[in-house]
Amino acid sequence: DLQGTGRSPVALIGALRGDGTFTVQDGQIMRVDPSVFAAVIRNVDDGLAIDAVRIRDRTEAALGNGGLDVALAQGEITVAAGQLRLANTAIRAKGAELGVTLGLDLSGSVIDARLVLSGVPGSGALEGIRPEIALALRGPFDAPKRTLDVAAFTSWLSLRAIEEKDKRIDALQSGREVPVPPATPVQPLKQTPAVAPTPDKVAP
Repeated sequence: DLQGTGRSPVALIGALRGDGTFTVQDGQIMRVDPSVFAAVIRNVDDGLAIDAVRIRDRTEAALGNGGLDVALAQGEITVAAGQLRLANTAIRAKGAELGVTLGLDLSGSVIDARLVLSGVPGSGALEGIRPEIALALRGPFDAPKRTLDVAAFTSWLSLRAIEEKDKRIDALQSGREVPVPPATPVQPLKQTPAVAPTPDKVAP
């Protein structure tokens, strides 16, 4: 429900005021794969160094493997001074939680959005703490610049590494068996057919 008056399209858009609601069912957000957390954690367990650059590169690659299925998204729309904003947005998705803040300049078709994807909480010292990845979209609506922030995720991974190390130390001190990842299967070597030895020649 919008109202506004103006002597030109730009003036009209700048004068628009109002609000409304939106609902999205059975949607999908591309390049936001919720399995990104499990994928990067596996890489870290396999030896990937926990630093911002490597984690960002691996996270960016894993995010593009799929999309986030949105069963239901609802929220409120407010429009004032040529700006459209989403408020009180609730998104139900499988395998992750997604928070969204969005602003849209109607006169310039410029978007300013931030998406925060959260995974499953950790255990032990990380109990109740979710790994998070933040995505920012800024620029023209049809081709915004995408920026990935993995600072919170990198910190979470560092804490998880300390937690796993402490578990191994406790297991060794208590005499419990330390879990060992399964070894990579090795292909058997090909057997070379045996060659019968040549009898030695005896001089007459």
